Amino acid sequence: MIRNNQSALRNFSFFAIRLPPFAISLLVFAQKCGIGGERLDFAFGYMVELEPRGEDQGVDESRIDVMELIEKHGRKRSDLIPILQEIQGAFGYIPRDVVELIAKELGIFPVEVYEILTFYAQFRLRPRGKFTIKVCLGTACHVMGGHDIFDYVSNKLEVQAGGTTKDGLFTLERVACLGCCGMAPVVVINDRVYGRQTIQSVDELLRRYSEASEGIGDGG
Repeated sequence: MIRNNQSALRNFSFFAIRLPPFAISLLVFAQKCGIGGERLDFAFGYMVELEPRGEDQGVDESRIDVMELIEKHGRKRSDLIPILQEIQGAFGYIPRDVVELIAKELGIFPVEVYEILTFYAQFRLRPRGKFTIKVCLGTACHVMGGHDIFDYVSNKLEVQAGGTTKDGLFTLERVACLGCCGMAPVVVINDRVYGRQTIQSVDELLRRYSEASEGIGDGG
């Protein structure tokens, strides 16, 4: 049954991040009541987890010793958030395998870990690119062409908001306001702010950062 559902669940993964908190709470309640068992964990993992499971998705133990981290913080439910924060600091996101390990060691269900991960915006369930591009879509930036810039970058990189390019180079995000309205439209790449952008200037930025990743330039 689980095997037959695997393909269908993968197809629904696009809607994962849109699960409202009450839906997640219902899944947690069902799990605690013994409804669904392993199938619920399996389904929830694919519905919430946008990271595809593949040969390269295993935990890189050289980055952090997860078990040592759990021993450091403890095995109480109140220790969960500090553990997740430190793991994300090491990996840049929360790997699926780590979720399962944490749940086992803390004596909770995986869905309870996902409840925390999807409630707090600080946590990410997918790897981020080397360069994170934030396009401001606040009022001033919108009026000055922010949406056109976002659409251009999205089409050029072939990713949607929150997505990462296949080569792992760029992650694209849209933000409501960056507090730089006098420089609209604004684009931020990692920690560098670029004001008064146009499609042409953004295209040049993408070229420069692509070259920087290959050691040709500095990206700035």
